[in-house]
Amino acid sequence: MSQSAVIGLALCMLPILSVAAAPTPSFDCQRAQSPVEKTICQQAELAELDRQLNSAYWQFIKQLPNAQQETARQMQRNWIRAREQDCRQNEPSINWFTPEPASSYQENNSANGESRLSECIKTYLNDQIHHLNKGILVSMVPIIKSQGKLSIGLPGITAIVSKKSKMNDELAAEPRQVDETAYYLNQVAPANYLGSSADLGEGVENQTIISRALRSYLLHDGRLYHAFATTEYYNSGVCTSSEMFNLHFFGLENGHPHFFESREDTFIPYRGENSACGYSYHSTFNVDASEQGLYFDIMSMNNGVFTLLFPETRRYIINQDIGQYEYAIPLEKNLDAFHGYAYKKLYQQVLENMKPAPTLSVCQQINNQFVTYQQIKANLAAQGISREQAFYTVTHQGKKLNAYPALAYFKPGIQALLRYLDHARQTADWEKKLLTAVSQYPEPNQHGLKAEISWQQEPFRQAGFYHADDCFATSASPQSDMSLEAWMYAFWARRLMDNTLEQSEQVLRLLLAMPEPAR
Repeated sequence: MSQSAVIGLALCMLPILSVAAAPTPSFDCQRAQSPVEKTICQQAELAELDRQLNSAYWQFIKQLPNAQQETARQMQRNWIRAREQDCRQNEPSINWFTPEPASSYQENNSANGESRLSECIKTYLNDQIHHLNKGILVSMVPIIKSQGKLSIGLPGITAIVSKKSKMNDELAAEPRQVDETAYYLNQVAPANYLGSSADLGEGVENQTIISRALRSYLLHDGRLYHAFATTEYYNSGVCTSSEMFNLHFFGLENGHPHFFESREDTFIPYRGENSACGYSYHSTFNVDASEQGLYFDIMSMNNGVFTLLFPETRRYIINQDIGQYEYAIPLEKNLDAFHGYAYKKLYQQVLENMKPAPTLSVCQQINNQFVTYQQIKANLAAQGISREQAFYTVTHQGKKLNAYPALAYFKPGIQALLRYLDHARQTADWEKKLLTAVSQYPEPNQHGLKAEISWQQEPFRQAGFYHADDCFATSASPQSDMSLEAWMYAFWARRLMDNTLEQSEQVLRLLLAMPEPAR
């Protein structure tokens, strides 16, 4: 064959090659009708995710008892309907599948240039694949106030019915009535009541936005869970706003919903955020299943103006048999890593460049160490490592911690902290006095700072605690609102408040007793 014939044959094949490389999702793009389906057909990344979802879905179906397979199909239809409804909105709406606000799509748009529609579709596909790979099929049905009857099609739950009425708006500046929408399971009856919503307040102050959805979780062994999801947003108009996304799980008793409770809560705090003049609270989550059933790991953290606490983790287990939430503190027994993150790497990130600085005074060295301590806490929080897990790890690692670099860097600060704890214990009624004294220093609260208290008042000294006329009393702490000496007392006061004083002391004495690692 001549060279020109080879080139001609290659040119003829180009259209064929281009067709073969086109995005190929799991469905026939010739029949794509909705904007979501058309977008998936146009983008190779979304088409690939759609194929992955299809594969994960059918793998899930194969494990599922035959009696629950139609339920799974209906749940997936509900999921597709919710994806269409959410992603097609011109304005951001509540993303009922993930706990992230839909406004995050717009933030992503400016960062990576993708349209909100594409980013929304990607989020839905990725999250459904993630849960199916864990053996959980998730569906949601957003409930809109204008709907009178919303078809669900699941066993025992055929529909959500809404009914409107008038109620007094107690948050409004002037007396007025607003529409309240009540939601019922299957039919309007007191025993079938799920919840209600109403837009309360006027203007910026006390603005309230409430949304509702039904979420369902089907495990690969056939266990089925239902929750009435609520999203509420409040703005006080001062400098406080909060957003909460909660799950109210319920079982069916003779066709009526029975809501589950725990020892403390009537719902699972799936996601929350509260900001007040720089103070914020939010939770992250992990959904999984085990022999015990469906559970949620909720990790909460406080980012205060002055303090950064370790996150706290609580595991909510949905117990269908007793109709309650049970909870526990999850601990990872593998001490080399937690949530896939290696501890040694974690400490190296913060400590590898630290060296004692003999040219600095002892107080300056210790002050630097406490700044580093705050950095470590921030690093732990960012990696999703809870306070309980951090304590468990350090107290069980023993001599393995010698391998971590520059641990001796903290020894002067540890010695000073323990010395002030020993001094505090010599004061009569020391715990009560310690808490009273620390309450006089600025701390973040729902309105910001208590800045009327000054360092010069020395509440610890006035309470009768040990006081040294040395650099500890005259050097500013990492928080300039108190001296370095007061900061050490405040450190132990906080440990008293969160019931970790004994754990903290144990960890610090363990670290102090360790020999210097070989260099």
